[in-house]
Amino acid sequence: SCETFNTVTNQWTFLLNLDTPITYCLPVKVDNYIICIGGCSYETGKTIQKCTVLSIRDRSTRSVPLKFPYRKRYRSFYCIRAVIRKKIFR
Repeated sequence: SCETFNTVTNQWTFLLNLDTPITYCLPVKVDNYIICIGGCSYETGKTIQKCTVLSIRDRSTRSVPLKFPYRKRYRSFYCIRAVIRKKIFR
């Protein structure tokens, strides 16, 4: 699952499937990790620059910041993903 930054509580919270209409998340497979990338909310325009990395090997997760993100137009959302030379799968 992805995370979003709550400006009211100044905390990162996990995004559920119910949150995807507000913020769309892109999964990116890199080696043995699935990285779920946060996007940009079209309601507030806030950019989410933190993601949860899921290890396929041991099913562990860790939260990492996005490094060198760039904007990409995806449907009706501005999504951000890390600059990774791997195919995006849905």
